[in-house]
Amino acid sequence: VPRGGSYVQDKWQDRVLHTNVTAYLTDRPWCGELERLLRDKLPEMHLTSQFTESMYEIQTTATVQAHHDEYMDLQAVFDECVPNKDDIDLKPFESFYFDGKLVGIPFVYSPRVMFYNPAVLAEAGCPPPEAGWDWDDFVKRIKLLRNRIEPERIIYWTTDPYYWINIVLRCGGTLINPGLADPVRIDSQETVRGLELYRELGQLVNRGLNQTVYADFFEKRNMAFYIGGRDCVARLRKEGWKELGVVPLPGIAGGVDTTMQVTELLCVRKNCVNMAAVRVLLRLLLSKSFQENLARLKYGIPVLKSAAAEGLDSADSQDALFLQEAAKVRRHYNLDSPSLFDMIAKGIRICLESDMDIRPGLAQLANAVRTYMAIKNNSWSLSVYQPEKEVVNV
Repeated sequence: VPRGGSYVQDKWQDRVLHTNVTAYLTDRPWCGELERLLRDKLPEMHLTSQFTESMYEIQTTATVQAHHDEYMDLQAVFDECVPNKDDIDLKPFESFYFDGKLVGIPFVYSPRVMFYNPAVLAEAGCPPPEAGWDWDDFVKRIKLLRNRIEPERIIYWTTDPYYWINIVLRCGGTLINPGLADPVRIDSQETVRGLELYRELGQLVNRGLNQTVYADFFEKRNMAFYIGGRDCVARLRKEGWKELGVVPLPGIAGGVDTTMQVTELLCVRKNCVNMAAVRVLLRLLLSKSFQENLARLKYGIPVLKSAAAEGLDSADSQDALFLQEAAKVRRHYNLDSPSLFDMIAKGIRICLESDMDIRPGLAQLANAVRTYMAIKNNSWSLSVYQPEKEVVNV
């Protein structure tokens, strides 16, 4: 301000700065390596998690799919920077194409599995889970733990979509299936069952009590179970913890053996004009040095096949499990607009937090989504306002 000094603007976190690389979290083990590379190749860039948006962002699966229309098509720059893709695992890229446009470049991914703490289970006299266990086995362990330890030490439970969607998928449910005549599956028998099972889990662990204690309880070796991806392995190793257990998510009778992909990827806002910086960022994230650093950290599965091969030892039981589960992942929430994503997420959160029958609520939510989608694709008026046909007597 002339003659008045300098001030921090109100709502500074909402400013979109051209020299920021916003990461959803900057406590990831790879952040130090990326900052080092930025200082060397793009010293004007600043890695931060303090701004809600930036010109360049490192985001996660659901966020990018919901907000895909805000990001530019990176296919041309990807082809320019990586003309030979023989060493790139392109499967994680598949769920980030919208209308033929590649809106994000994944650099690491993982399936979700069940982590457990053998020491906490032993303390409570609870047997560790084994591969092939099912939901009934899981609930029995939860009930046993509930009688022996504090609820917040049992499992991290949250109403965030990235968490409960895994149980819905394993029941054979989903939220939207574009291939069906009625694509909305929120009120399908399989989806309702998955949400009911997940809500039952929350009730068993006094839902809501432990939503803010994951870092203090699981990473500090005080929690029994946690659903997460291979990114957790690096964070737990950083804490000096190597004796954690890992098994697939519990099976559900009549369901599907699948899990949701965890992805971290580079996105660029449509109003970006500095394509030179985009090229440098893309080359850094897909570089052999950065990808091999991910492999050494055991942080997820690098998209560079050679780096992934270095970081995953098929003779190691944990690595073998992640390789096995990676072949089963689903990659798409099918919530491809922010408003639709928010409506479904908030509606299901209300249902999960309720103690009443959730089926009527899910039915109302599903019908609201059907109307929303019909209006969006211009088919709603045809179903509601059919022209009256003239009746002719013959």
